[in-house]
Amino acid sequence: MKYVLLLALISVLSNVSFAKSKQITITKKSCATVTTKINTINKKMRNQYSAKQGESYRKKLRKLYKKENQCHKKRFKTK
Repeated sequence: MKYVLLLALISVLSNVSFAKSKQITITKKSCATVTTKINTINKKMRNQYSAKQGESYRKKLRKLYKKENQCHKKRFKTK
Protein backbone atom coordinates (compact mmCIF):
# COMPACT_ATOMS: atom_id res chain seq x y z
CA MET A 1 0.00 0.00 0.00
CA LYS A 2 2.79 2.42 0.91
CA TYR A 3 4.58 1.54 -2.32
CA VAL A 4 1.51 2.44 -4.41
CA LEU A 5 1.04 5.75 -2.59
CA LEU A 6 4.72 6.58 -3.02
CA LEU A 7 4.53 5.83 -6.74
CA ALA A 8 1.41 7.97 -7.14
CA LEU A 9 3.02 10.86 -5.28
CA ILE A 10 6.18 10.70 -7.39
CA SER A 11 4.20 10.64 -10.64
CA VAL A 12 2.10 13.65 -9.60
CA LEU A 13 5.16 15.66 -8.57
CA SER A 14 7.04 14.84 -11.76
CA ASN A 15 4.06 15.92 -13.90
CA VAL A 16 3.81 19.25 -12.07
CA SER A 17 7.52 19.99 -12.47
CA PHE A 18 7.41 18.96 -16.14
CA ALA A 19 4.46 21.28 -16.80
CA LYS A 20 6.31 24.20 -15.24
CA SER A 21 9.40 23.55 -17.36
CA LYS A 22 7.39 23.87 -20.61
CA GLN A 23 6.22 27.41 -19.90
CA ILE A 24 7.02 30.03 -22.52
CA THR A 25 9.43 32.75 -21.43
CA ILE A 26 8.16 36.24 -22.17
CA THR A 27 10.52 39.16 -22.74
CA LYS A 28 10.12 42.45 -24.58
CA LYS A 29 12.54 41.24 -27.23
CA SER A 30 10.68 37.97 -27.81
CA CYS A 31 7.32 39.77 -27.99
CA ALA A 32 8.56 42.23 -30.60
CA THR A 33 8.50 39.68 -33.44
CA VAL A 34 5.44 37.59 -32.56
CA THR A 35 3.02 39.27 -34.96
CA THR A 36 5.43 39.12 -37.89
CA LYS A 37 5.97 35.40 -37.26
CA ILE A 38 2.21 34.84 -37.18
CA ASN A 39 1.79 36.75 -40.46
CA THR A 40 4.59 34.75 -42.07
CA ILE A 41 2.97 31.43 -41.18
CA ASN A 42 -0.45 32.67 -42.33
CA LYS A 43 1.08 33.62 -45.70
CA LYS A 44 2.60 30.14 -46.00
CA MET A 45 -0.79 28.60 -45.24
CA ARG A 46 -2.36 30.45 -48.19
CA ASN A 47 -0.15 28.40 -50.52
CA GLN A 48 -0.37 24.70 -51.18
CA TYR A 49 1.07 22.47 -48.44
CA SER A 50 0.95 18.85 -47.30
CA ALA A 51 -1.07 17.57 -44.36
CA LYS A 52 2.10 17.17 -42.29
CA GLN A 53 3.14 20.76 -43.01
CA GLY A 54 -0.37 21.97 -42.16
CA GLU A 55 -0.21 20.28 -38.77
CA SER A 56 3.17 21.87 -38.16
CA TYR A 57 1.89 25.32 -39.15
CA ARG A 58 -1.16 25.02 -36.89
CA LYS A 59 1.00 23.85 -33.96
CA LYS A 60 3.34 26.83 -34.41
CA LEU A 61 0.38 29.21 -34.69
CA ARG A 62 -1.15 27.89 -31.46
CA LYS A 63 2.13 28.52 -29.63
CA LEU A 64 2.50 31.98 -31.15
CA TYR A 65 -1.09 32.99 -30.32
CA LYS A 66 -0.57 31.82 -26.74
CA LYS A 67 2.67 33.81 -26.57
CA GLU A 68 0.97 36.86 -28.08
CA ASN A 69 -1.76 36.64 -25.44
CA GLN A 70 0.84 36.48 -22.65
CA CYS A 71 2.67 39.46 -24.15
CA HIS A 72 -0.55 41.47 -24.11
CA LYS A 73 -1.16 40.49 -20.48
CA LYS A 74 2.29 41.86 -19.57
CA ARG A 75 1.59 44.92 -21.76
CA PHE A 76 4.54 44.26 -24.07
CA LYS A 77 4.20 45.49 -27.65
CA THR A 78 3.91 43.02 -30.50
CA LYS A 79 4.72 44.23 -34.00
